[in-house]
Amino acid sequence: MASKNKAIGNNVTIQVKHQKDLKLKQKEREYKAEVSRKASLANKRLRRLEKNNLTNLPAYQNFLNYKGGVKFSVKGKSHNELVAEMARLDHFINAKTSTVRGANATLRQIASNTNVSFKKVGELNAKLSKFFNLYSQVEQYLQSSLQIANAVGSDTVMKVVSDYVRDQEQTIKSGMGDYKDMVESIAKVLATKYVEDVENDFADDFTDLF
Repeated sequence: MASKNKAIGNNVTIQVKHQKDLKLKQKEREYKAEVSRKASLANKRLRRLEKNNLTNLPAYQNFLNYKGGVKFSVKGKSHNELVAEMARLDHFINAKTSTVRGANATLRQIASNTNVSFKKVGELNAKLSKFFNLYSQVEQYLQSSLQIANAVGSDTVMKVVSDYVRDQEQTIKSGMGDYKDMVESIAKVLATKYVEDVENDFADDFTDLF
């Protein structure tokens, strides 16, 4: 009798484990399908940005900074790699400049902030080429010298560069400003902001303990 009960118990345990495995595999399939759906959406946005020559803005530049611009995909990825890909997808999709409309709105805002006149938004890539060159150099400096580019965020970098160009408009237009000094000045502002944000976050976390 005892051996029979033990056998029944073992069968129940096996069945429960089998059901758990099935549920886990189903969840994994559903998760992979969601990553795949978002990858398709993100890749479509990339193609639209490329078609409209909107590749200088943060969303596309962040995409390029990951291994030179690896397209979003689920192919051959383990669970942990799928989780990492989902995070990369959410970061891209949630960025304002990942859509053509958002990118054009950002171009208009930059033009307004930096006093650049234009008739059509299509003119702005050429007119803002120096701005984007400065922005790119600042991003590289933050990454190579300070190693805080990812922590600061491309949108914040773009805003600070935009404010700097607006405030130093006459110096920049006259060609009197030293490019290296401009990059370092902007990087200094961003580094200070980064430290302040970290300190504020720490203070908030500390306060929450009490």
